[in-house]
Amino acid sequence: MGSTRQPGTLGGNGSNIVIDTGTNVRTASPRPGTVGKEKHASPKDMAKRLVQRFSSRSGTRAFSKMSRSNVARGLLERIEQPALINQRNTQMCGPASVVFVFAMHDPVGYARFVIDLFESGRAKFGKLNIEASDGCKNSQPRKSKKGYVIDEVDWIALASLRDNSNTFLSVETSTSKSGFWAGLEGITSASQIIEWFENAGYQVVVDEASTFAVISNDEDNLKKAMIQYDKGNFVLMCLDPDILTGNSTTFQRHWVVLTGPIWLLGEQVSFDCFTWGDGQRTVAANKEKFLDDFYGFIPMQF
Repeated sequence: MGSTRQPGTLGGNGSNIVIDTGTNVRTASPRPGTVGKEKHASPKDMAKRLVQRFSSRSGTRAFSKMSRSNVARGLLERIEQPALINQRNTQMCGPASVVFVFAMHDPVGYARFVIDLFESGRAKFGKLNIEASDGCKNSQPRKSKKGYVIDEVDWIALASLRDNSNTFLSVETSTSKSGFWAGLEGITSASQIIEWFENAGYQVVVDEASTFAVISNDEDNLKKAMIQYDKGNFVLMCLDPDILTGNSTTFQRHWVVLTGPIWLLGEQVSFDCFTWGDGQRTVAANKEKFLDDFYGFIPMQF
């Protein structure tokens, strides 16, 4: 007499499926303790795992004067707190602002970017292929008069991004370099920042930065920046650095990233921004003075 196939129920709680008369097959149960408790790793956790694997392996390094352990330490710190990114005494506030936004929005992409540059000298910044020159890979950050030196992890990211877009000047900043050209290789135009962001996959909402940052903007332009920040967009602002330092400068420009709303109270302007390794740097100035030193902004969204 042949067996009779009977319907059964499928369940994960120990229910039986009857395949043949008299033959019971228990369904697979989930591993103990996993039901309803699955937890997905956060982007920061995933980025930290990449760094831990990077730190534990050995091999060739494209940046010959940089330490794997120092880069790993710096990466872990910046994944946790992106505002630690600091161009120090270099002229790379543009790349610093761009990489800060990148690390804030995509910590995994940021970690891969630095790791790939360290190990091979090549990396993807969004859709953009970045390849550091030999001069950049074999260079050392220049010391300031006070002995400040840019951190190795920041040098790799910022100098490579800047160097990849230089036509005439290479980022080969050493302790011995000086003279008129020193630092000019790091200066970044608004059009270059827009190109980096667009190639990284961001959408530049509108270009509100003054051409070549030579014409200061008005209060209407500042209010547009306020609106873009309130919409949840990343906002980079171009300023004369004396607004931040109080030191008089001649034709110097500085990029910052808004980290708080802009307040217009009577004749005063105030806001918090990212700059020089500080994510909550407060700017407070007389409105007329501020507008004289304000050269527009670039808002972007992902």
